[in-house]
This record gives sequence, structure tokens and C-alpha cells, in this order.
Amino acid sequence: LDHPVASAFFLELITGQQATFTRIRKGNARYKARQGFLEGSKTTLAGTQMYNFMDRLITIVLPRITDFGGLKHSSFDGRGNYSIGIKDINTFLEVEAQHGNLLNFDNNSSRGCGVMIHTSADNDAEAKVLLSALRFPFAPSSK
Repeated sequence: LDHPVASAFFLELITGQQATFTRIRKGNARYKARQGFLEGSKTTLAGTQMYNFMDRLITIVLPRITDFGGLKHSSFDGRGNYSIGIKDINTFLEVEAQHGNLLNFDNNSSRGCGVMIHTSADNDAEAKVLLSALRFPFAPSSK
């Protein structure tokens, strides 16, 4: 399993807010995951911290992703929320700056993270207009 302390450290570096640990809800013997074990970490941003994070995500992190062609239109969930998966967390400048401290963690594989954006929109079309107004770089439509 992943190291939840390391994921919490990464998340605190990126967001500037203390992360909370998440636990496994339903065990699975195939993956050696037991109910109640620590799984990872999460944090919820609102207000100024959220806008600062989204600005850094749009202007710094996303352009640094190799072969980035834009965000997928299919990542909306039907209720106006949008999910972004970042495969390599090293695209964040905060993680790169703490390279010496990160050597203490068993970081053999490149870690990823997920960003879930909850909007006040009622459907995907409204959410897409809202995020486009916030300069989210969507991929060109394939129509």
C-alpha cells in the first residue's frame, strides 16, 4: 500500500493546508487492504486558498505536464463537478523545492494526485462555461 504519511506531506506542500488521513472503508484481501487501515490523505480548499491553488494549477502545473494537450471534456461527472488526475506530482514547484526532504520517504515510484473541483453549476454545460471563464485549458473539441 501507499504511504499515507508521505502523501499527507506532499499534499500539505502543495496546498499549504493540513491534510487529513483517509481510511479504507471496505477491505480487499487481493490487495492486502484491511478495513480501517490508513489509505491516503485529502484536503478541502475554499476561498482565497482555493483560488490561489487553481491559479497555480492553471498557469504553472498544467503547462509543465509532458505532452499536455488540454483537459478532457469527459471528466465531468454529470452534476457539474470536474476531476483532474495528475500522474506525476513533481510538476508542482513546491515538491521540486523540497527534494532534499523528500529523500527521507521511500519514493521509488512517481506519485500522482487527484483534484476534484466542486462547482455551484447544476449540469456539465454550465460547469464547462464556468471553468472556461476561469481559464481552464480544455482540449479542442473533436466534433
